[in-house]
Amino acid sequence: MIHGPQRIKIPAARVSTVSIKFLNSHGGYNPGALEIQAFSRSPSDAELARLTARTNSSLAIMPWVERNDPKDIRQLIVTLKRLHGDRYAQSAGHLARLDELEAAQSSLSLRRRPG
Repeated sequence: MIHGPQRIKIPAARVSTVSIKFLNSHGGYNPGALEIQAFSRSPSDAELARLTARTNSSLAIMPWVERNDPKDIRQLIVTLKRLHGDRYAQSAGHLARLDELEAAQSSLSLRRRPG
């Protein structure tokens, strides 16, 4: 079984819809496709590498997110806590995890500075 992006070339044609049928699988718990992307042209090796890097990140489930701002995330957590009160019991844990991520990010930024 191949892991990662796989190109499937389809002859050029003008269409209004595309249906993809999976005729077989290699078995397993969930033999379906996790994510399918269709492009008007075949991506280059470099473009596929960028897509793979993005899908292996913690933002894999949100491909539309390129960068995040911890201040915005903190504000979102605080707003959700205010709106939902005790029903958002994970808020303290989420804020603590955000603190850890910010500290790690800050540490990386300091190490990357020349000098």
